[in-house]
Parts: sequence; C-alpha cells; structure tokens
Amino acid sequence: MLRQSLVILPGWGGSRETWSNFANLAKEKFSEVKIFNLPCFGDEPCPKDVWGVGEYADFVKSKIINNHKSEIRNLSRAPHPALCGAGRDPKSEIILLGHSFGGAVAVHLIANNPNLASGLILSGASVFRPKQTMRRLFFRCLAKCGQWIFKLPLIKKFEEAAKKLLYRVAGSSDYSKISGIKREIFKKIITEDQSRLLPKIQIPTLIVCGSKDRFVPLEYGKKIQRLLPGSKLVIFQGGKHGLHLQQPEELLNTIINFIE
Repeated sequence: MLRQSLVILPGWGGSRETWSNFANLAKEKFSEVKIFNLPCFGDEPCPKDVWGVGEYADFVKSKIINNHKSEIRNLSRAPHPALCGAGRDPKSEIILLGHSFGGAVAVHLIANNPNLASGLILSGASVFRPKQTMRRLFFRCLAKCGQWIFKLPLIKKFEEAAKKLLYRVAGSSDYSKISGIKREIFKKIITEDQSRLLPKIQIPTLIVCGSKDRFVPLEYGKKIQRLLPGSKLVIFQGGKHGLHLQQPEELLNTIINFIE
C-alpha cells in the first residue's frame, strides 16, 4: 500500500457519490482517500457570492490544511523519493487528483501553493478556455437578448423546449439545468483560463485523457503536457470524459504506476 493520501476534486456536477466506486478501489492502494465536494455540489451549499476558480482553490486549500495537517508537516522532514526530485524541497504526502473543473481548481491551487501536494493528476482537466467559442458567444447573446426573445408571442408557448434546444446546440446542457447563483458561477468559470499557470507547477504531474472526450478534447491534454515540462500524458483509447466511471480500474492502475 502507498503511504500517500489521495485527494479527489470532482468536476462540475460531480460529488462523492459519483466518485464512490473509484474511491472504493483506491482505498485498497492509498493510506487514505478523500473526496472534497465543491460548493454547489453534494452536501456543500453554494457560496453567497459569485465565485471563480480562485475562490474554489482557496476553499480546497482550507480543506486540505484542516484535514491533512500531519501529512503536510511530516513530509517537510521526510521526502518521498519517487516524487521529490533532486535539489527540490520535499512536499506534502498528498496526491491531488482533479477532474474537469476540479482539474482547473487543482492547477490554480498547486501553481500558487506548491507545498500542498507531492503529485498532481489531471483527468480531462478544463484548463483552457478559448477566447471566442460558440458557447461563449451563445451565453453573451443569451444574457443580452434572451429574456425578451423568449417572451415573443410565437415563441413563448415553446419557451422551455426552445431553451433546451439552444443549450444543446451551444454544447452546454449544464447551463439549462441550473439557476440563481450557481448559474452565475458557471458563467464566470467558463471564462477563466488557467493555462498561464501551468509553467509554474513544479511537482510531478500525470495527465490522463480519453481519445473520445467531447467535453475536453485530447488536443488540450497534449497542450497541457507541452506547457508542463517533465509531465506524463496517458491517452485512454476510446475513453470519454468520465474515465473514473468508464474505466476505473485502468485509471487507478495508471495512477499507481505513475507514483511508483
């Protein structure tokens, strides 16, 4: 059994429940497995203000410090040989796994707090946010004119069906299912590109991507690797966005091999 603790940050819409199967498998390999529900998901209520990736990273930082004080303190004296390169200060004995939006949060967190983890796993990480995409143009248009368009006499009767169709065309069914502060947070985070922080990450990083991921295309995983010298990219042929759901054993084995 590995002596490290595995901390998992689910993606948007994910929770302890959606990661429970993978976590049960991982508990046989790690000293401890923790899944942190992010605010707005699972048992974590939404914040009162509109959070961005930075605020979510601060939330996770507080969670890690409160839950893993001993690992962070102890490893400042005893580095793990497989994960602490020559000439580098020892890190905590935590492996941080971020999926999708959780991957963006993990990148922000480790780039600004390098001593919180000794290894980073990015699975379908939503690190890149292109400046101009159909999705962003859609949201901008919806924010400016959507309210009155859906009130037109001929359209009002089919308002809900029309909205769902437009959301599907824009590639964001998530947006159609949320409202209030959660929707405002979603609109903010999809504009926050974290790629500029990648070169700041110094700990060993494993990037895992599905070749058929429609949400975070494989090309983004390759771009992450290019911006992270020394990182390792593993491509799951036929894999989609939720590798922890579709191929949990293979994903776990890949992570274990990376650490060992």
